[in-house]
Amino acid sequence: MHHMESQRQAIRDTWGSVSTLGTWPGSTEKFSIKLLFVLGVSKNQSLNIAVSKEAEERGDLIIAGFDESYYNLTRKVLMGFKWISEFCTTAKYVMKVDEDTYLNIPKFVTLMNSRKWDNLIYGPYFVTSPVDRGGKYMVPKEAYPIVVYPPHVK
Repeated sequence: MHHMESQRQAIRDTWGSVSTLGTWPGSTEKFSIKLLFVLGVSKNQSLNIAVSKEAEERGDLIIAGFDESYYNLTRKVLMGFKWISEFCTTAKYVMKVDEDTYLNIPKFVTLMNSRKWDNLIYGPYFVTSPVDRGGKYMVPKEAYPIVVYPPHVK
């Protein structure tokens, strides 16, 4: 089992288990939640074969037709939304979560039911933050010449 598959399995075994069980341990609340993972294609063919096998066995992988890389994260998110708009037309809510996030499903559902969520984005709000010009999160001046980002949700 490779690192990313073990992260996906950890999610399936913990908070993601409600997608198959329909319940949360210690709760009588019933949940109708679909858990999906969006992946790009690896440069490692044996990894692609393992992912294809996992996709067949689990049925919860969406494999997008571009390289799996941090720099394709925006494309991956958009691909997930496109897939949902085509195949999950009755979904009431859609949420994108990173693989290193633990989601408390009952608290999340209570939050979702507590207000109207049409056309809202929820997350930490940053009025301003500097643009990184080096390192993993580096954005070149050619791509974004301004030194700070505008207000945004991260």
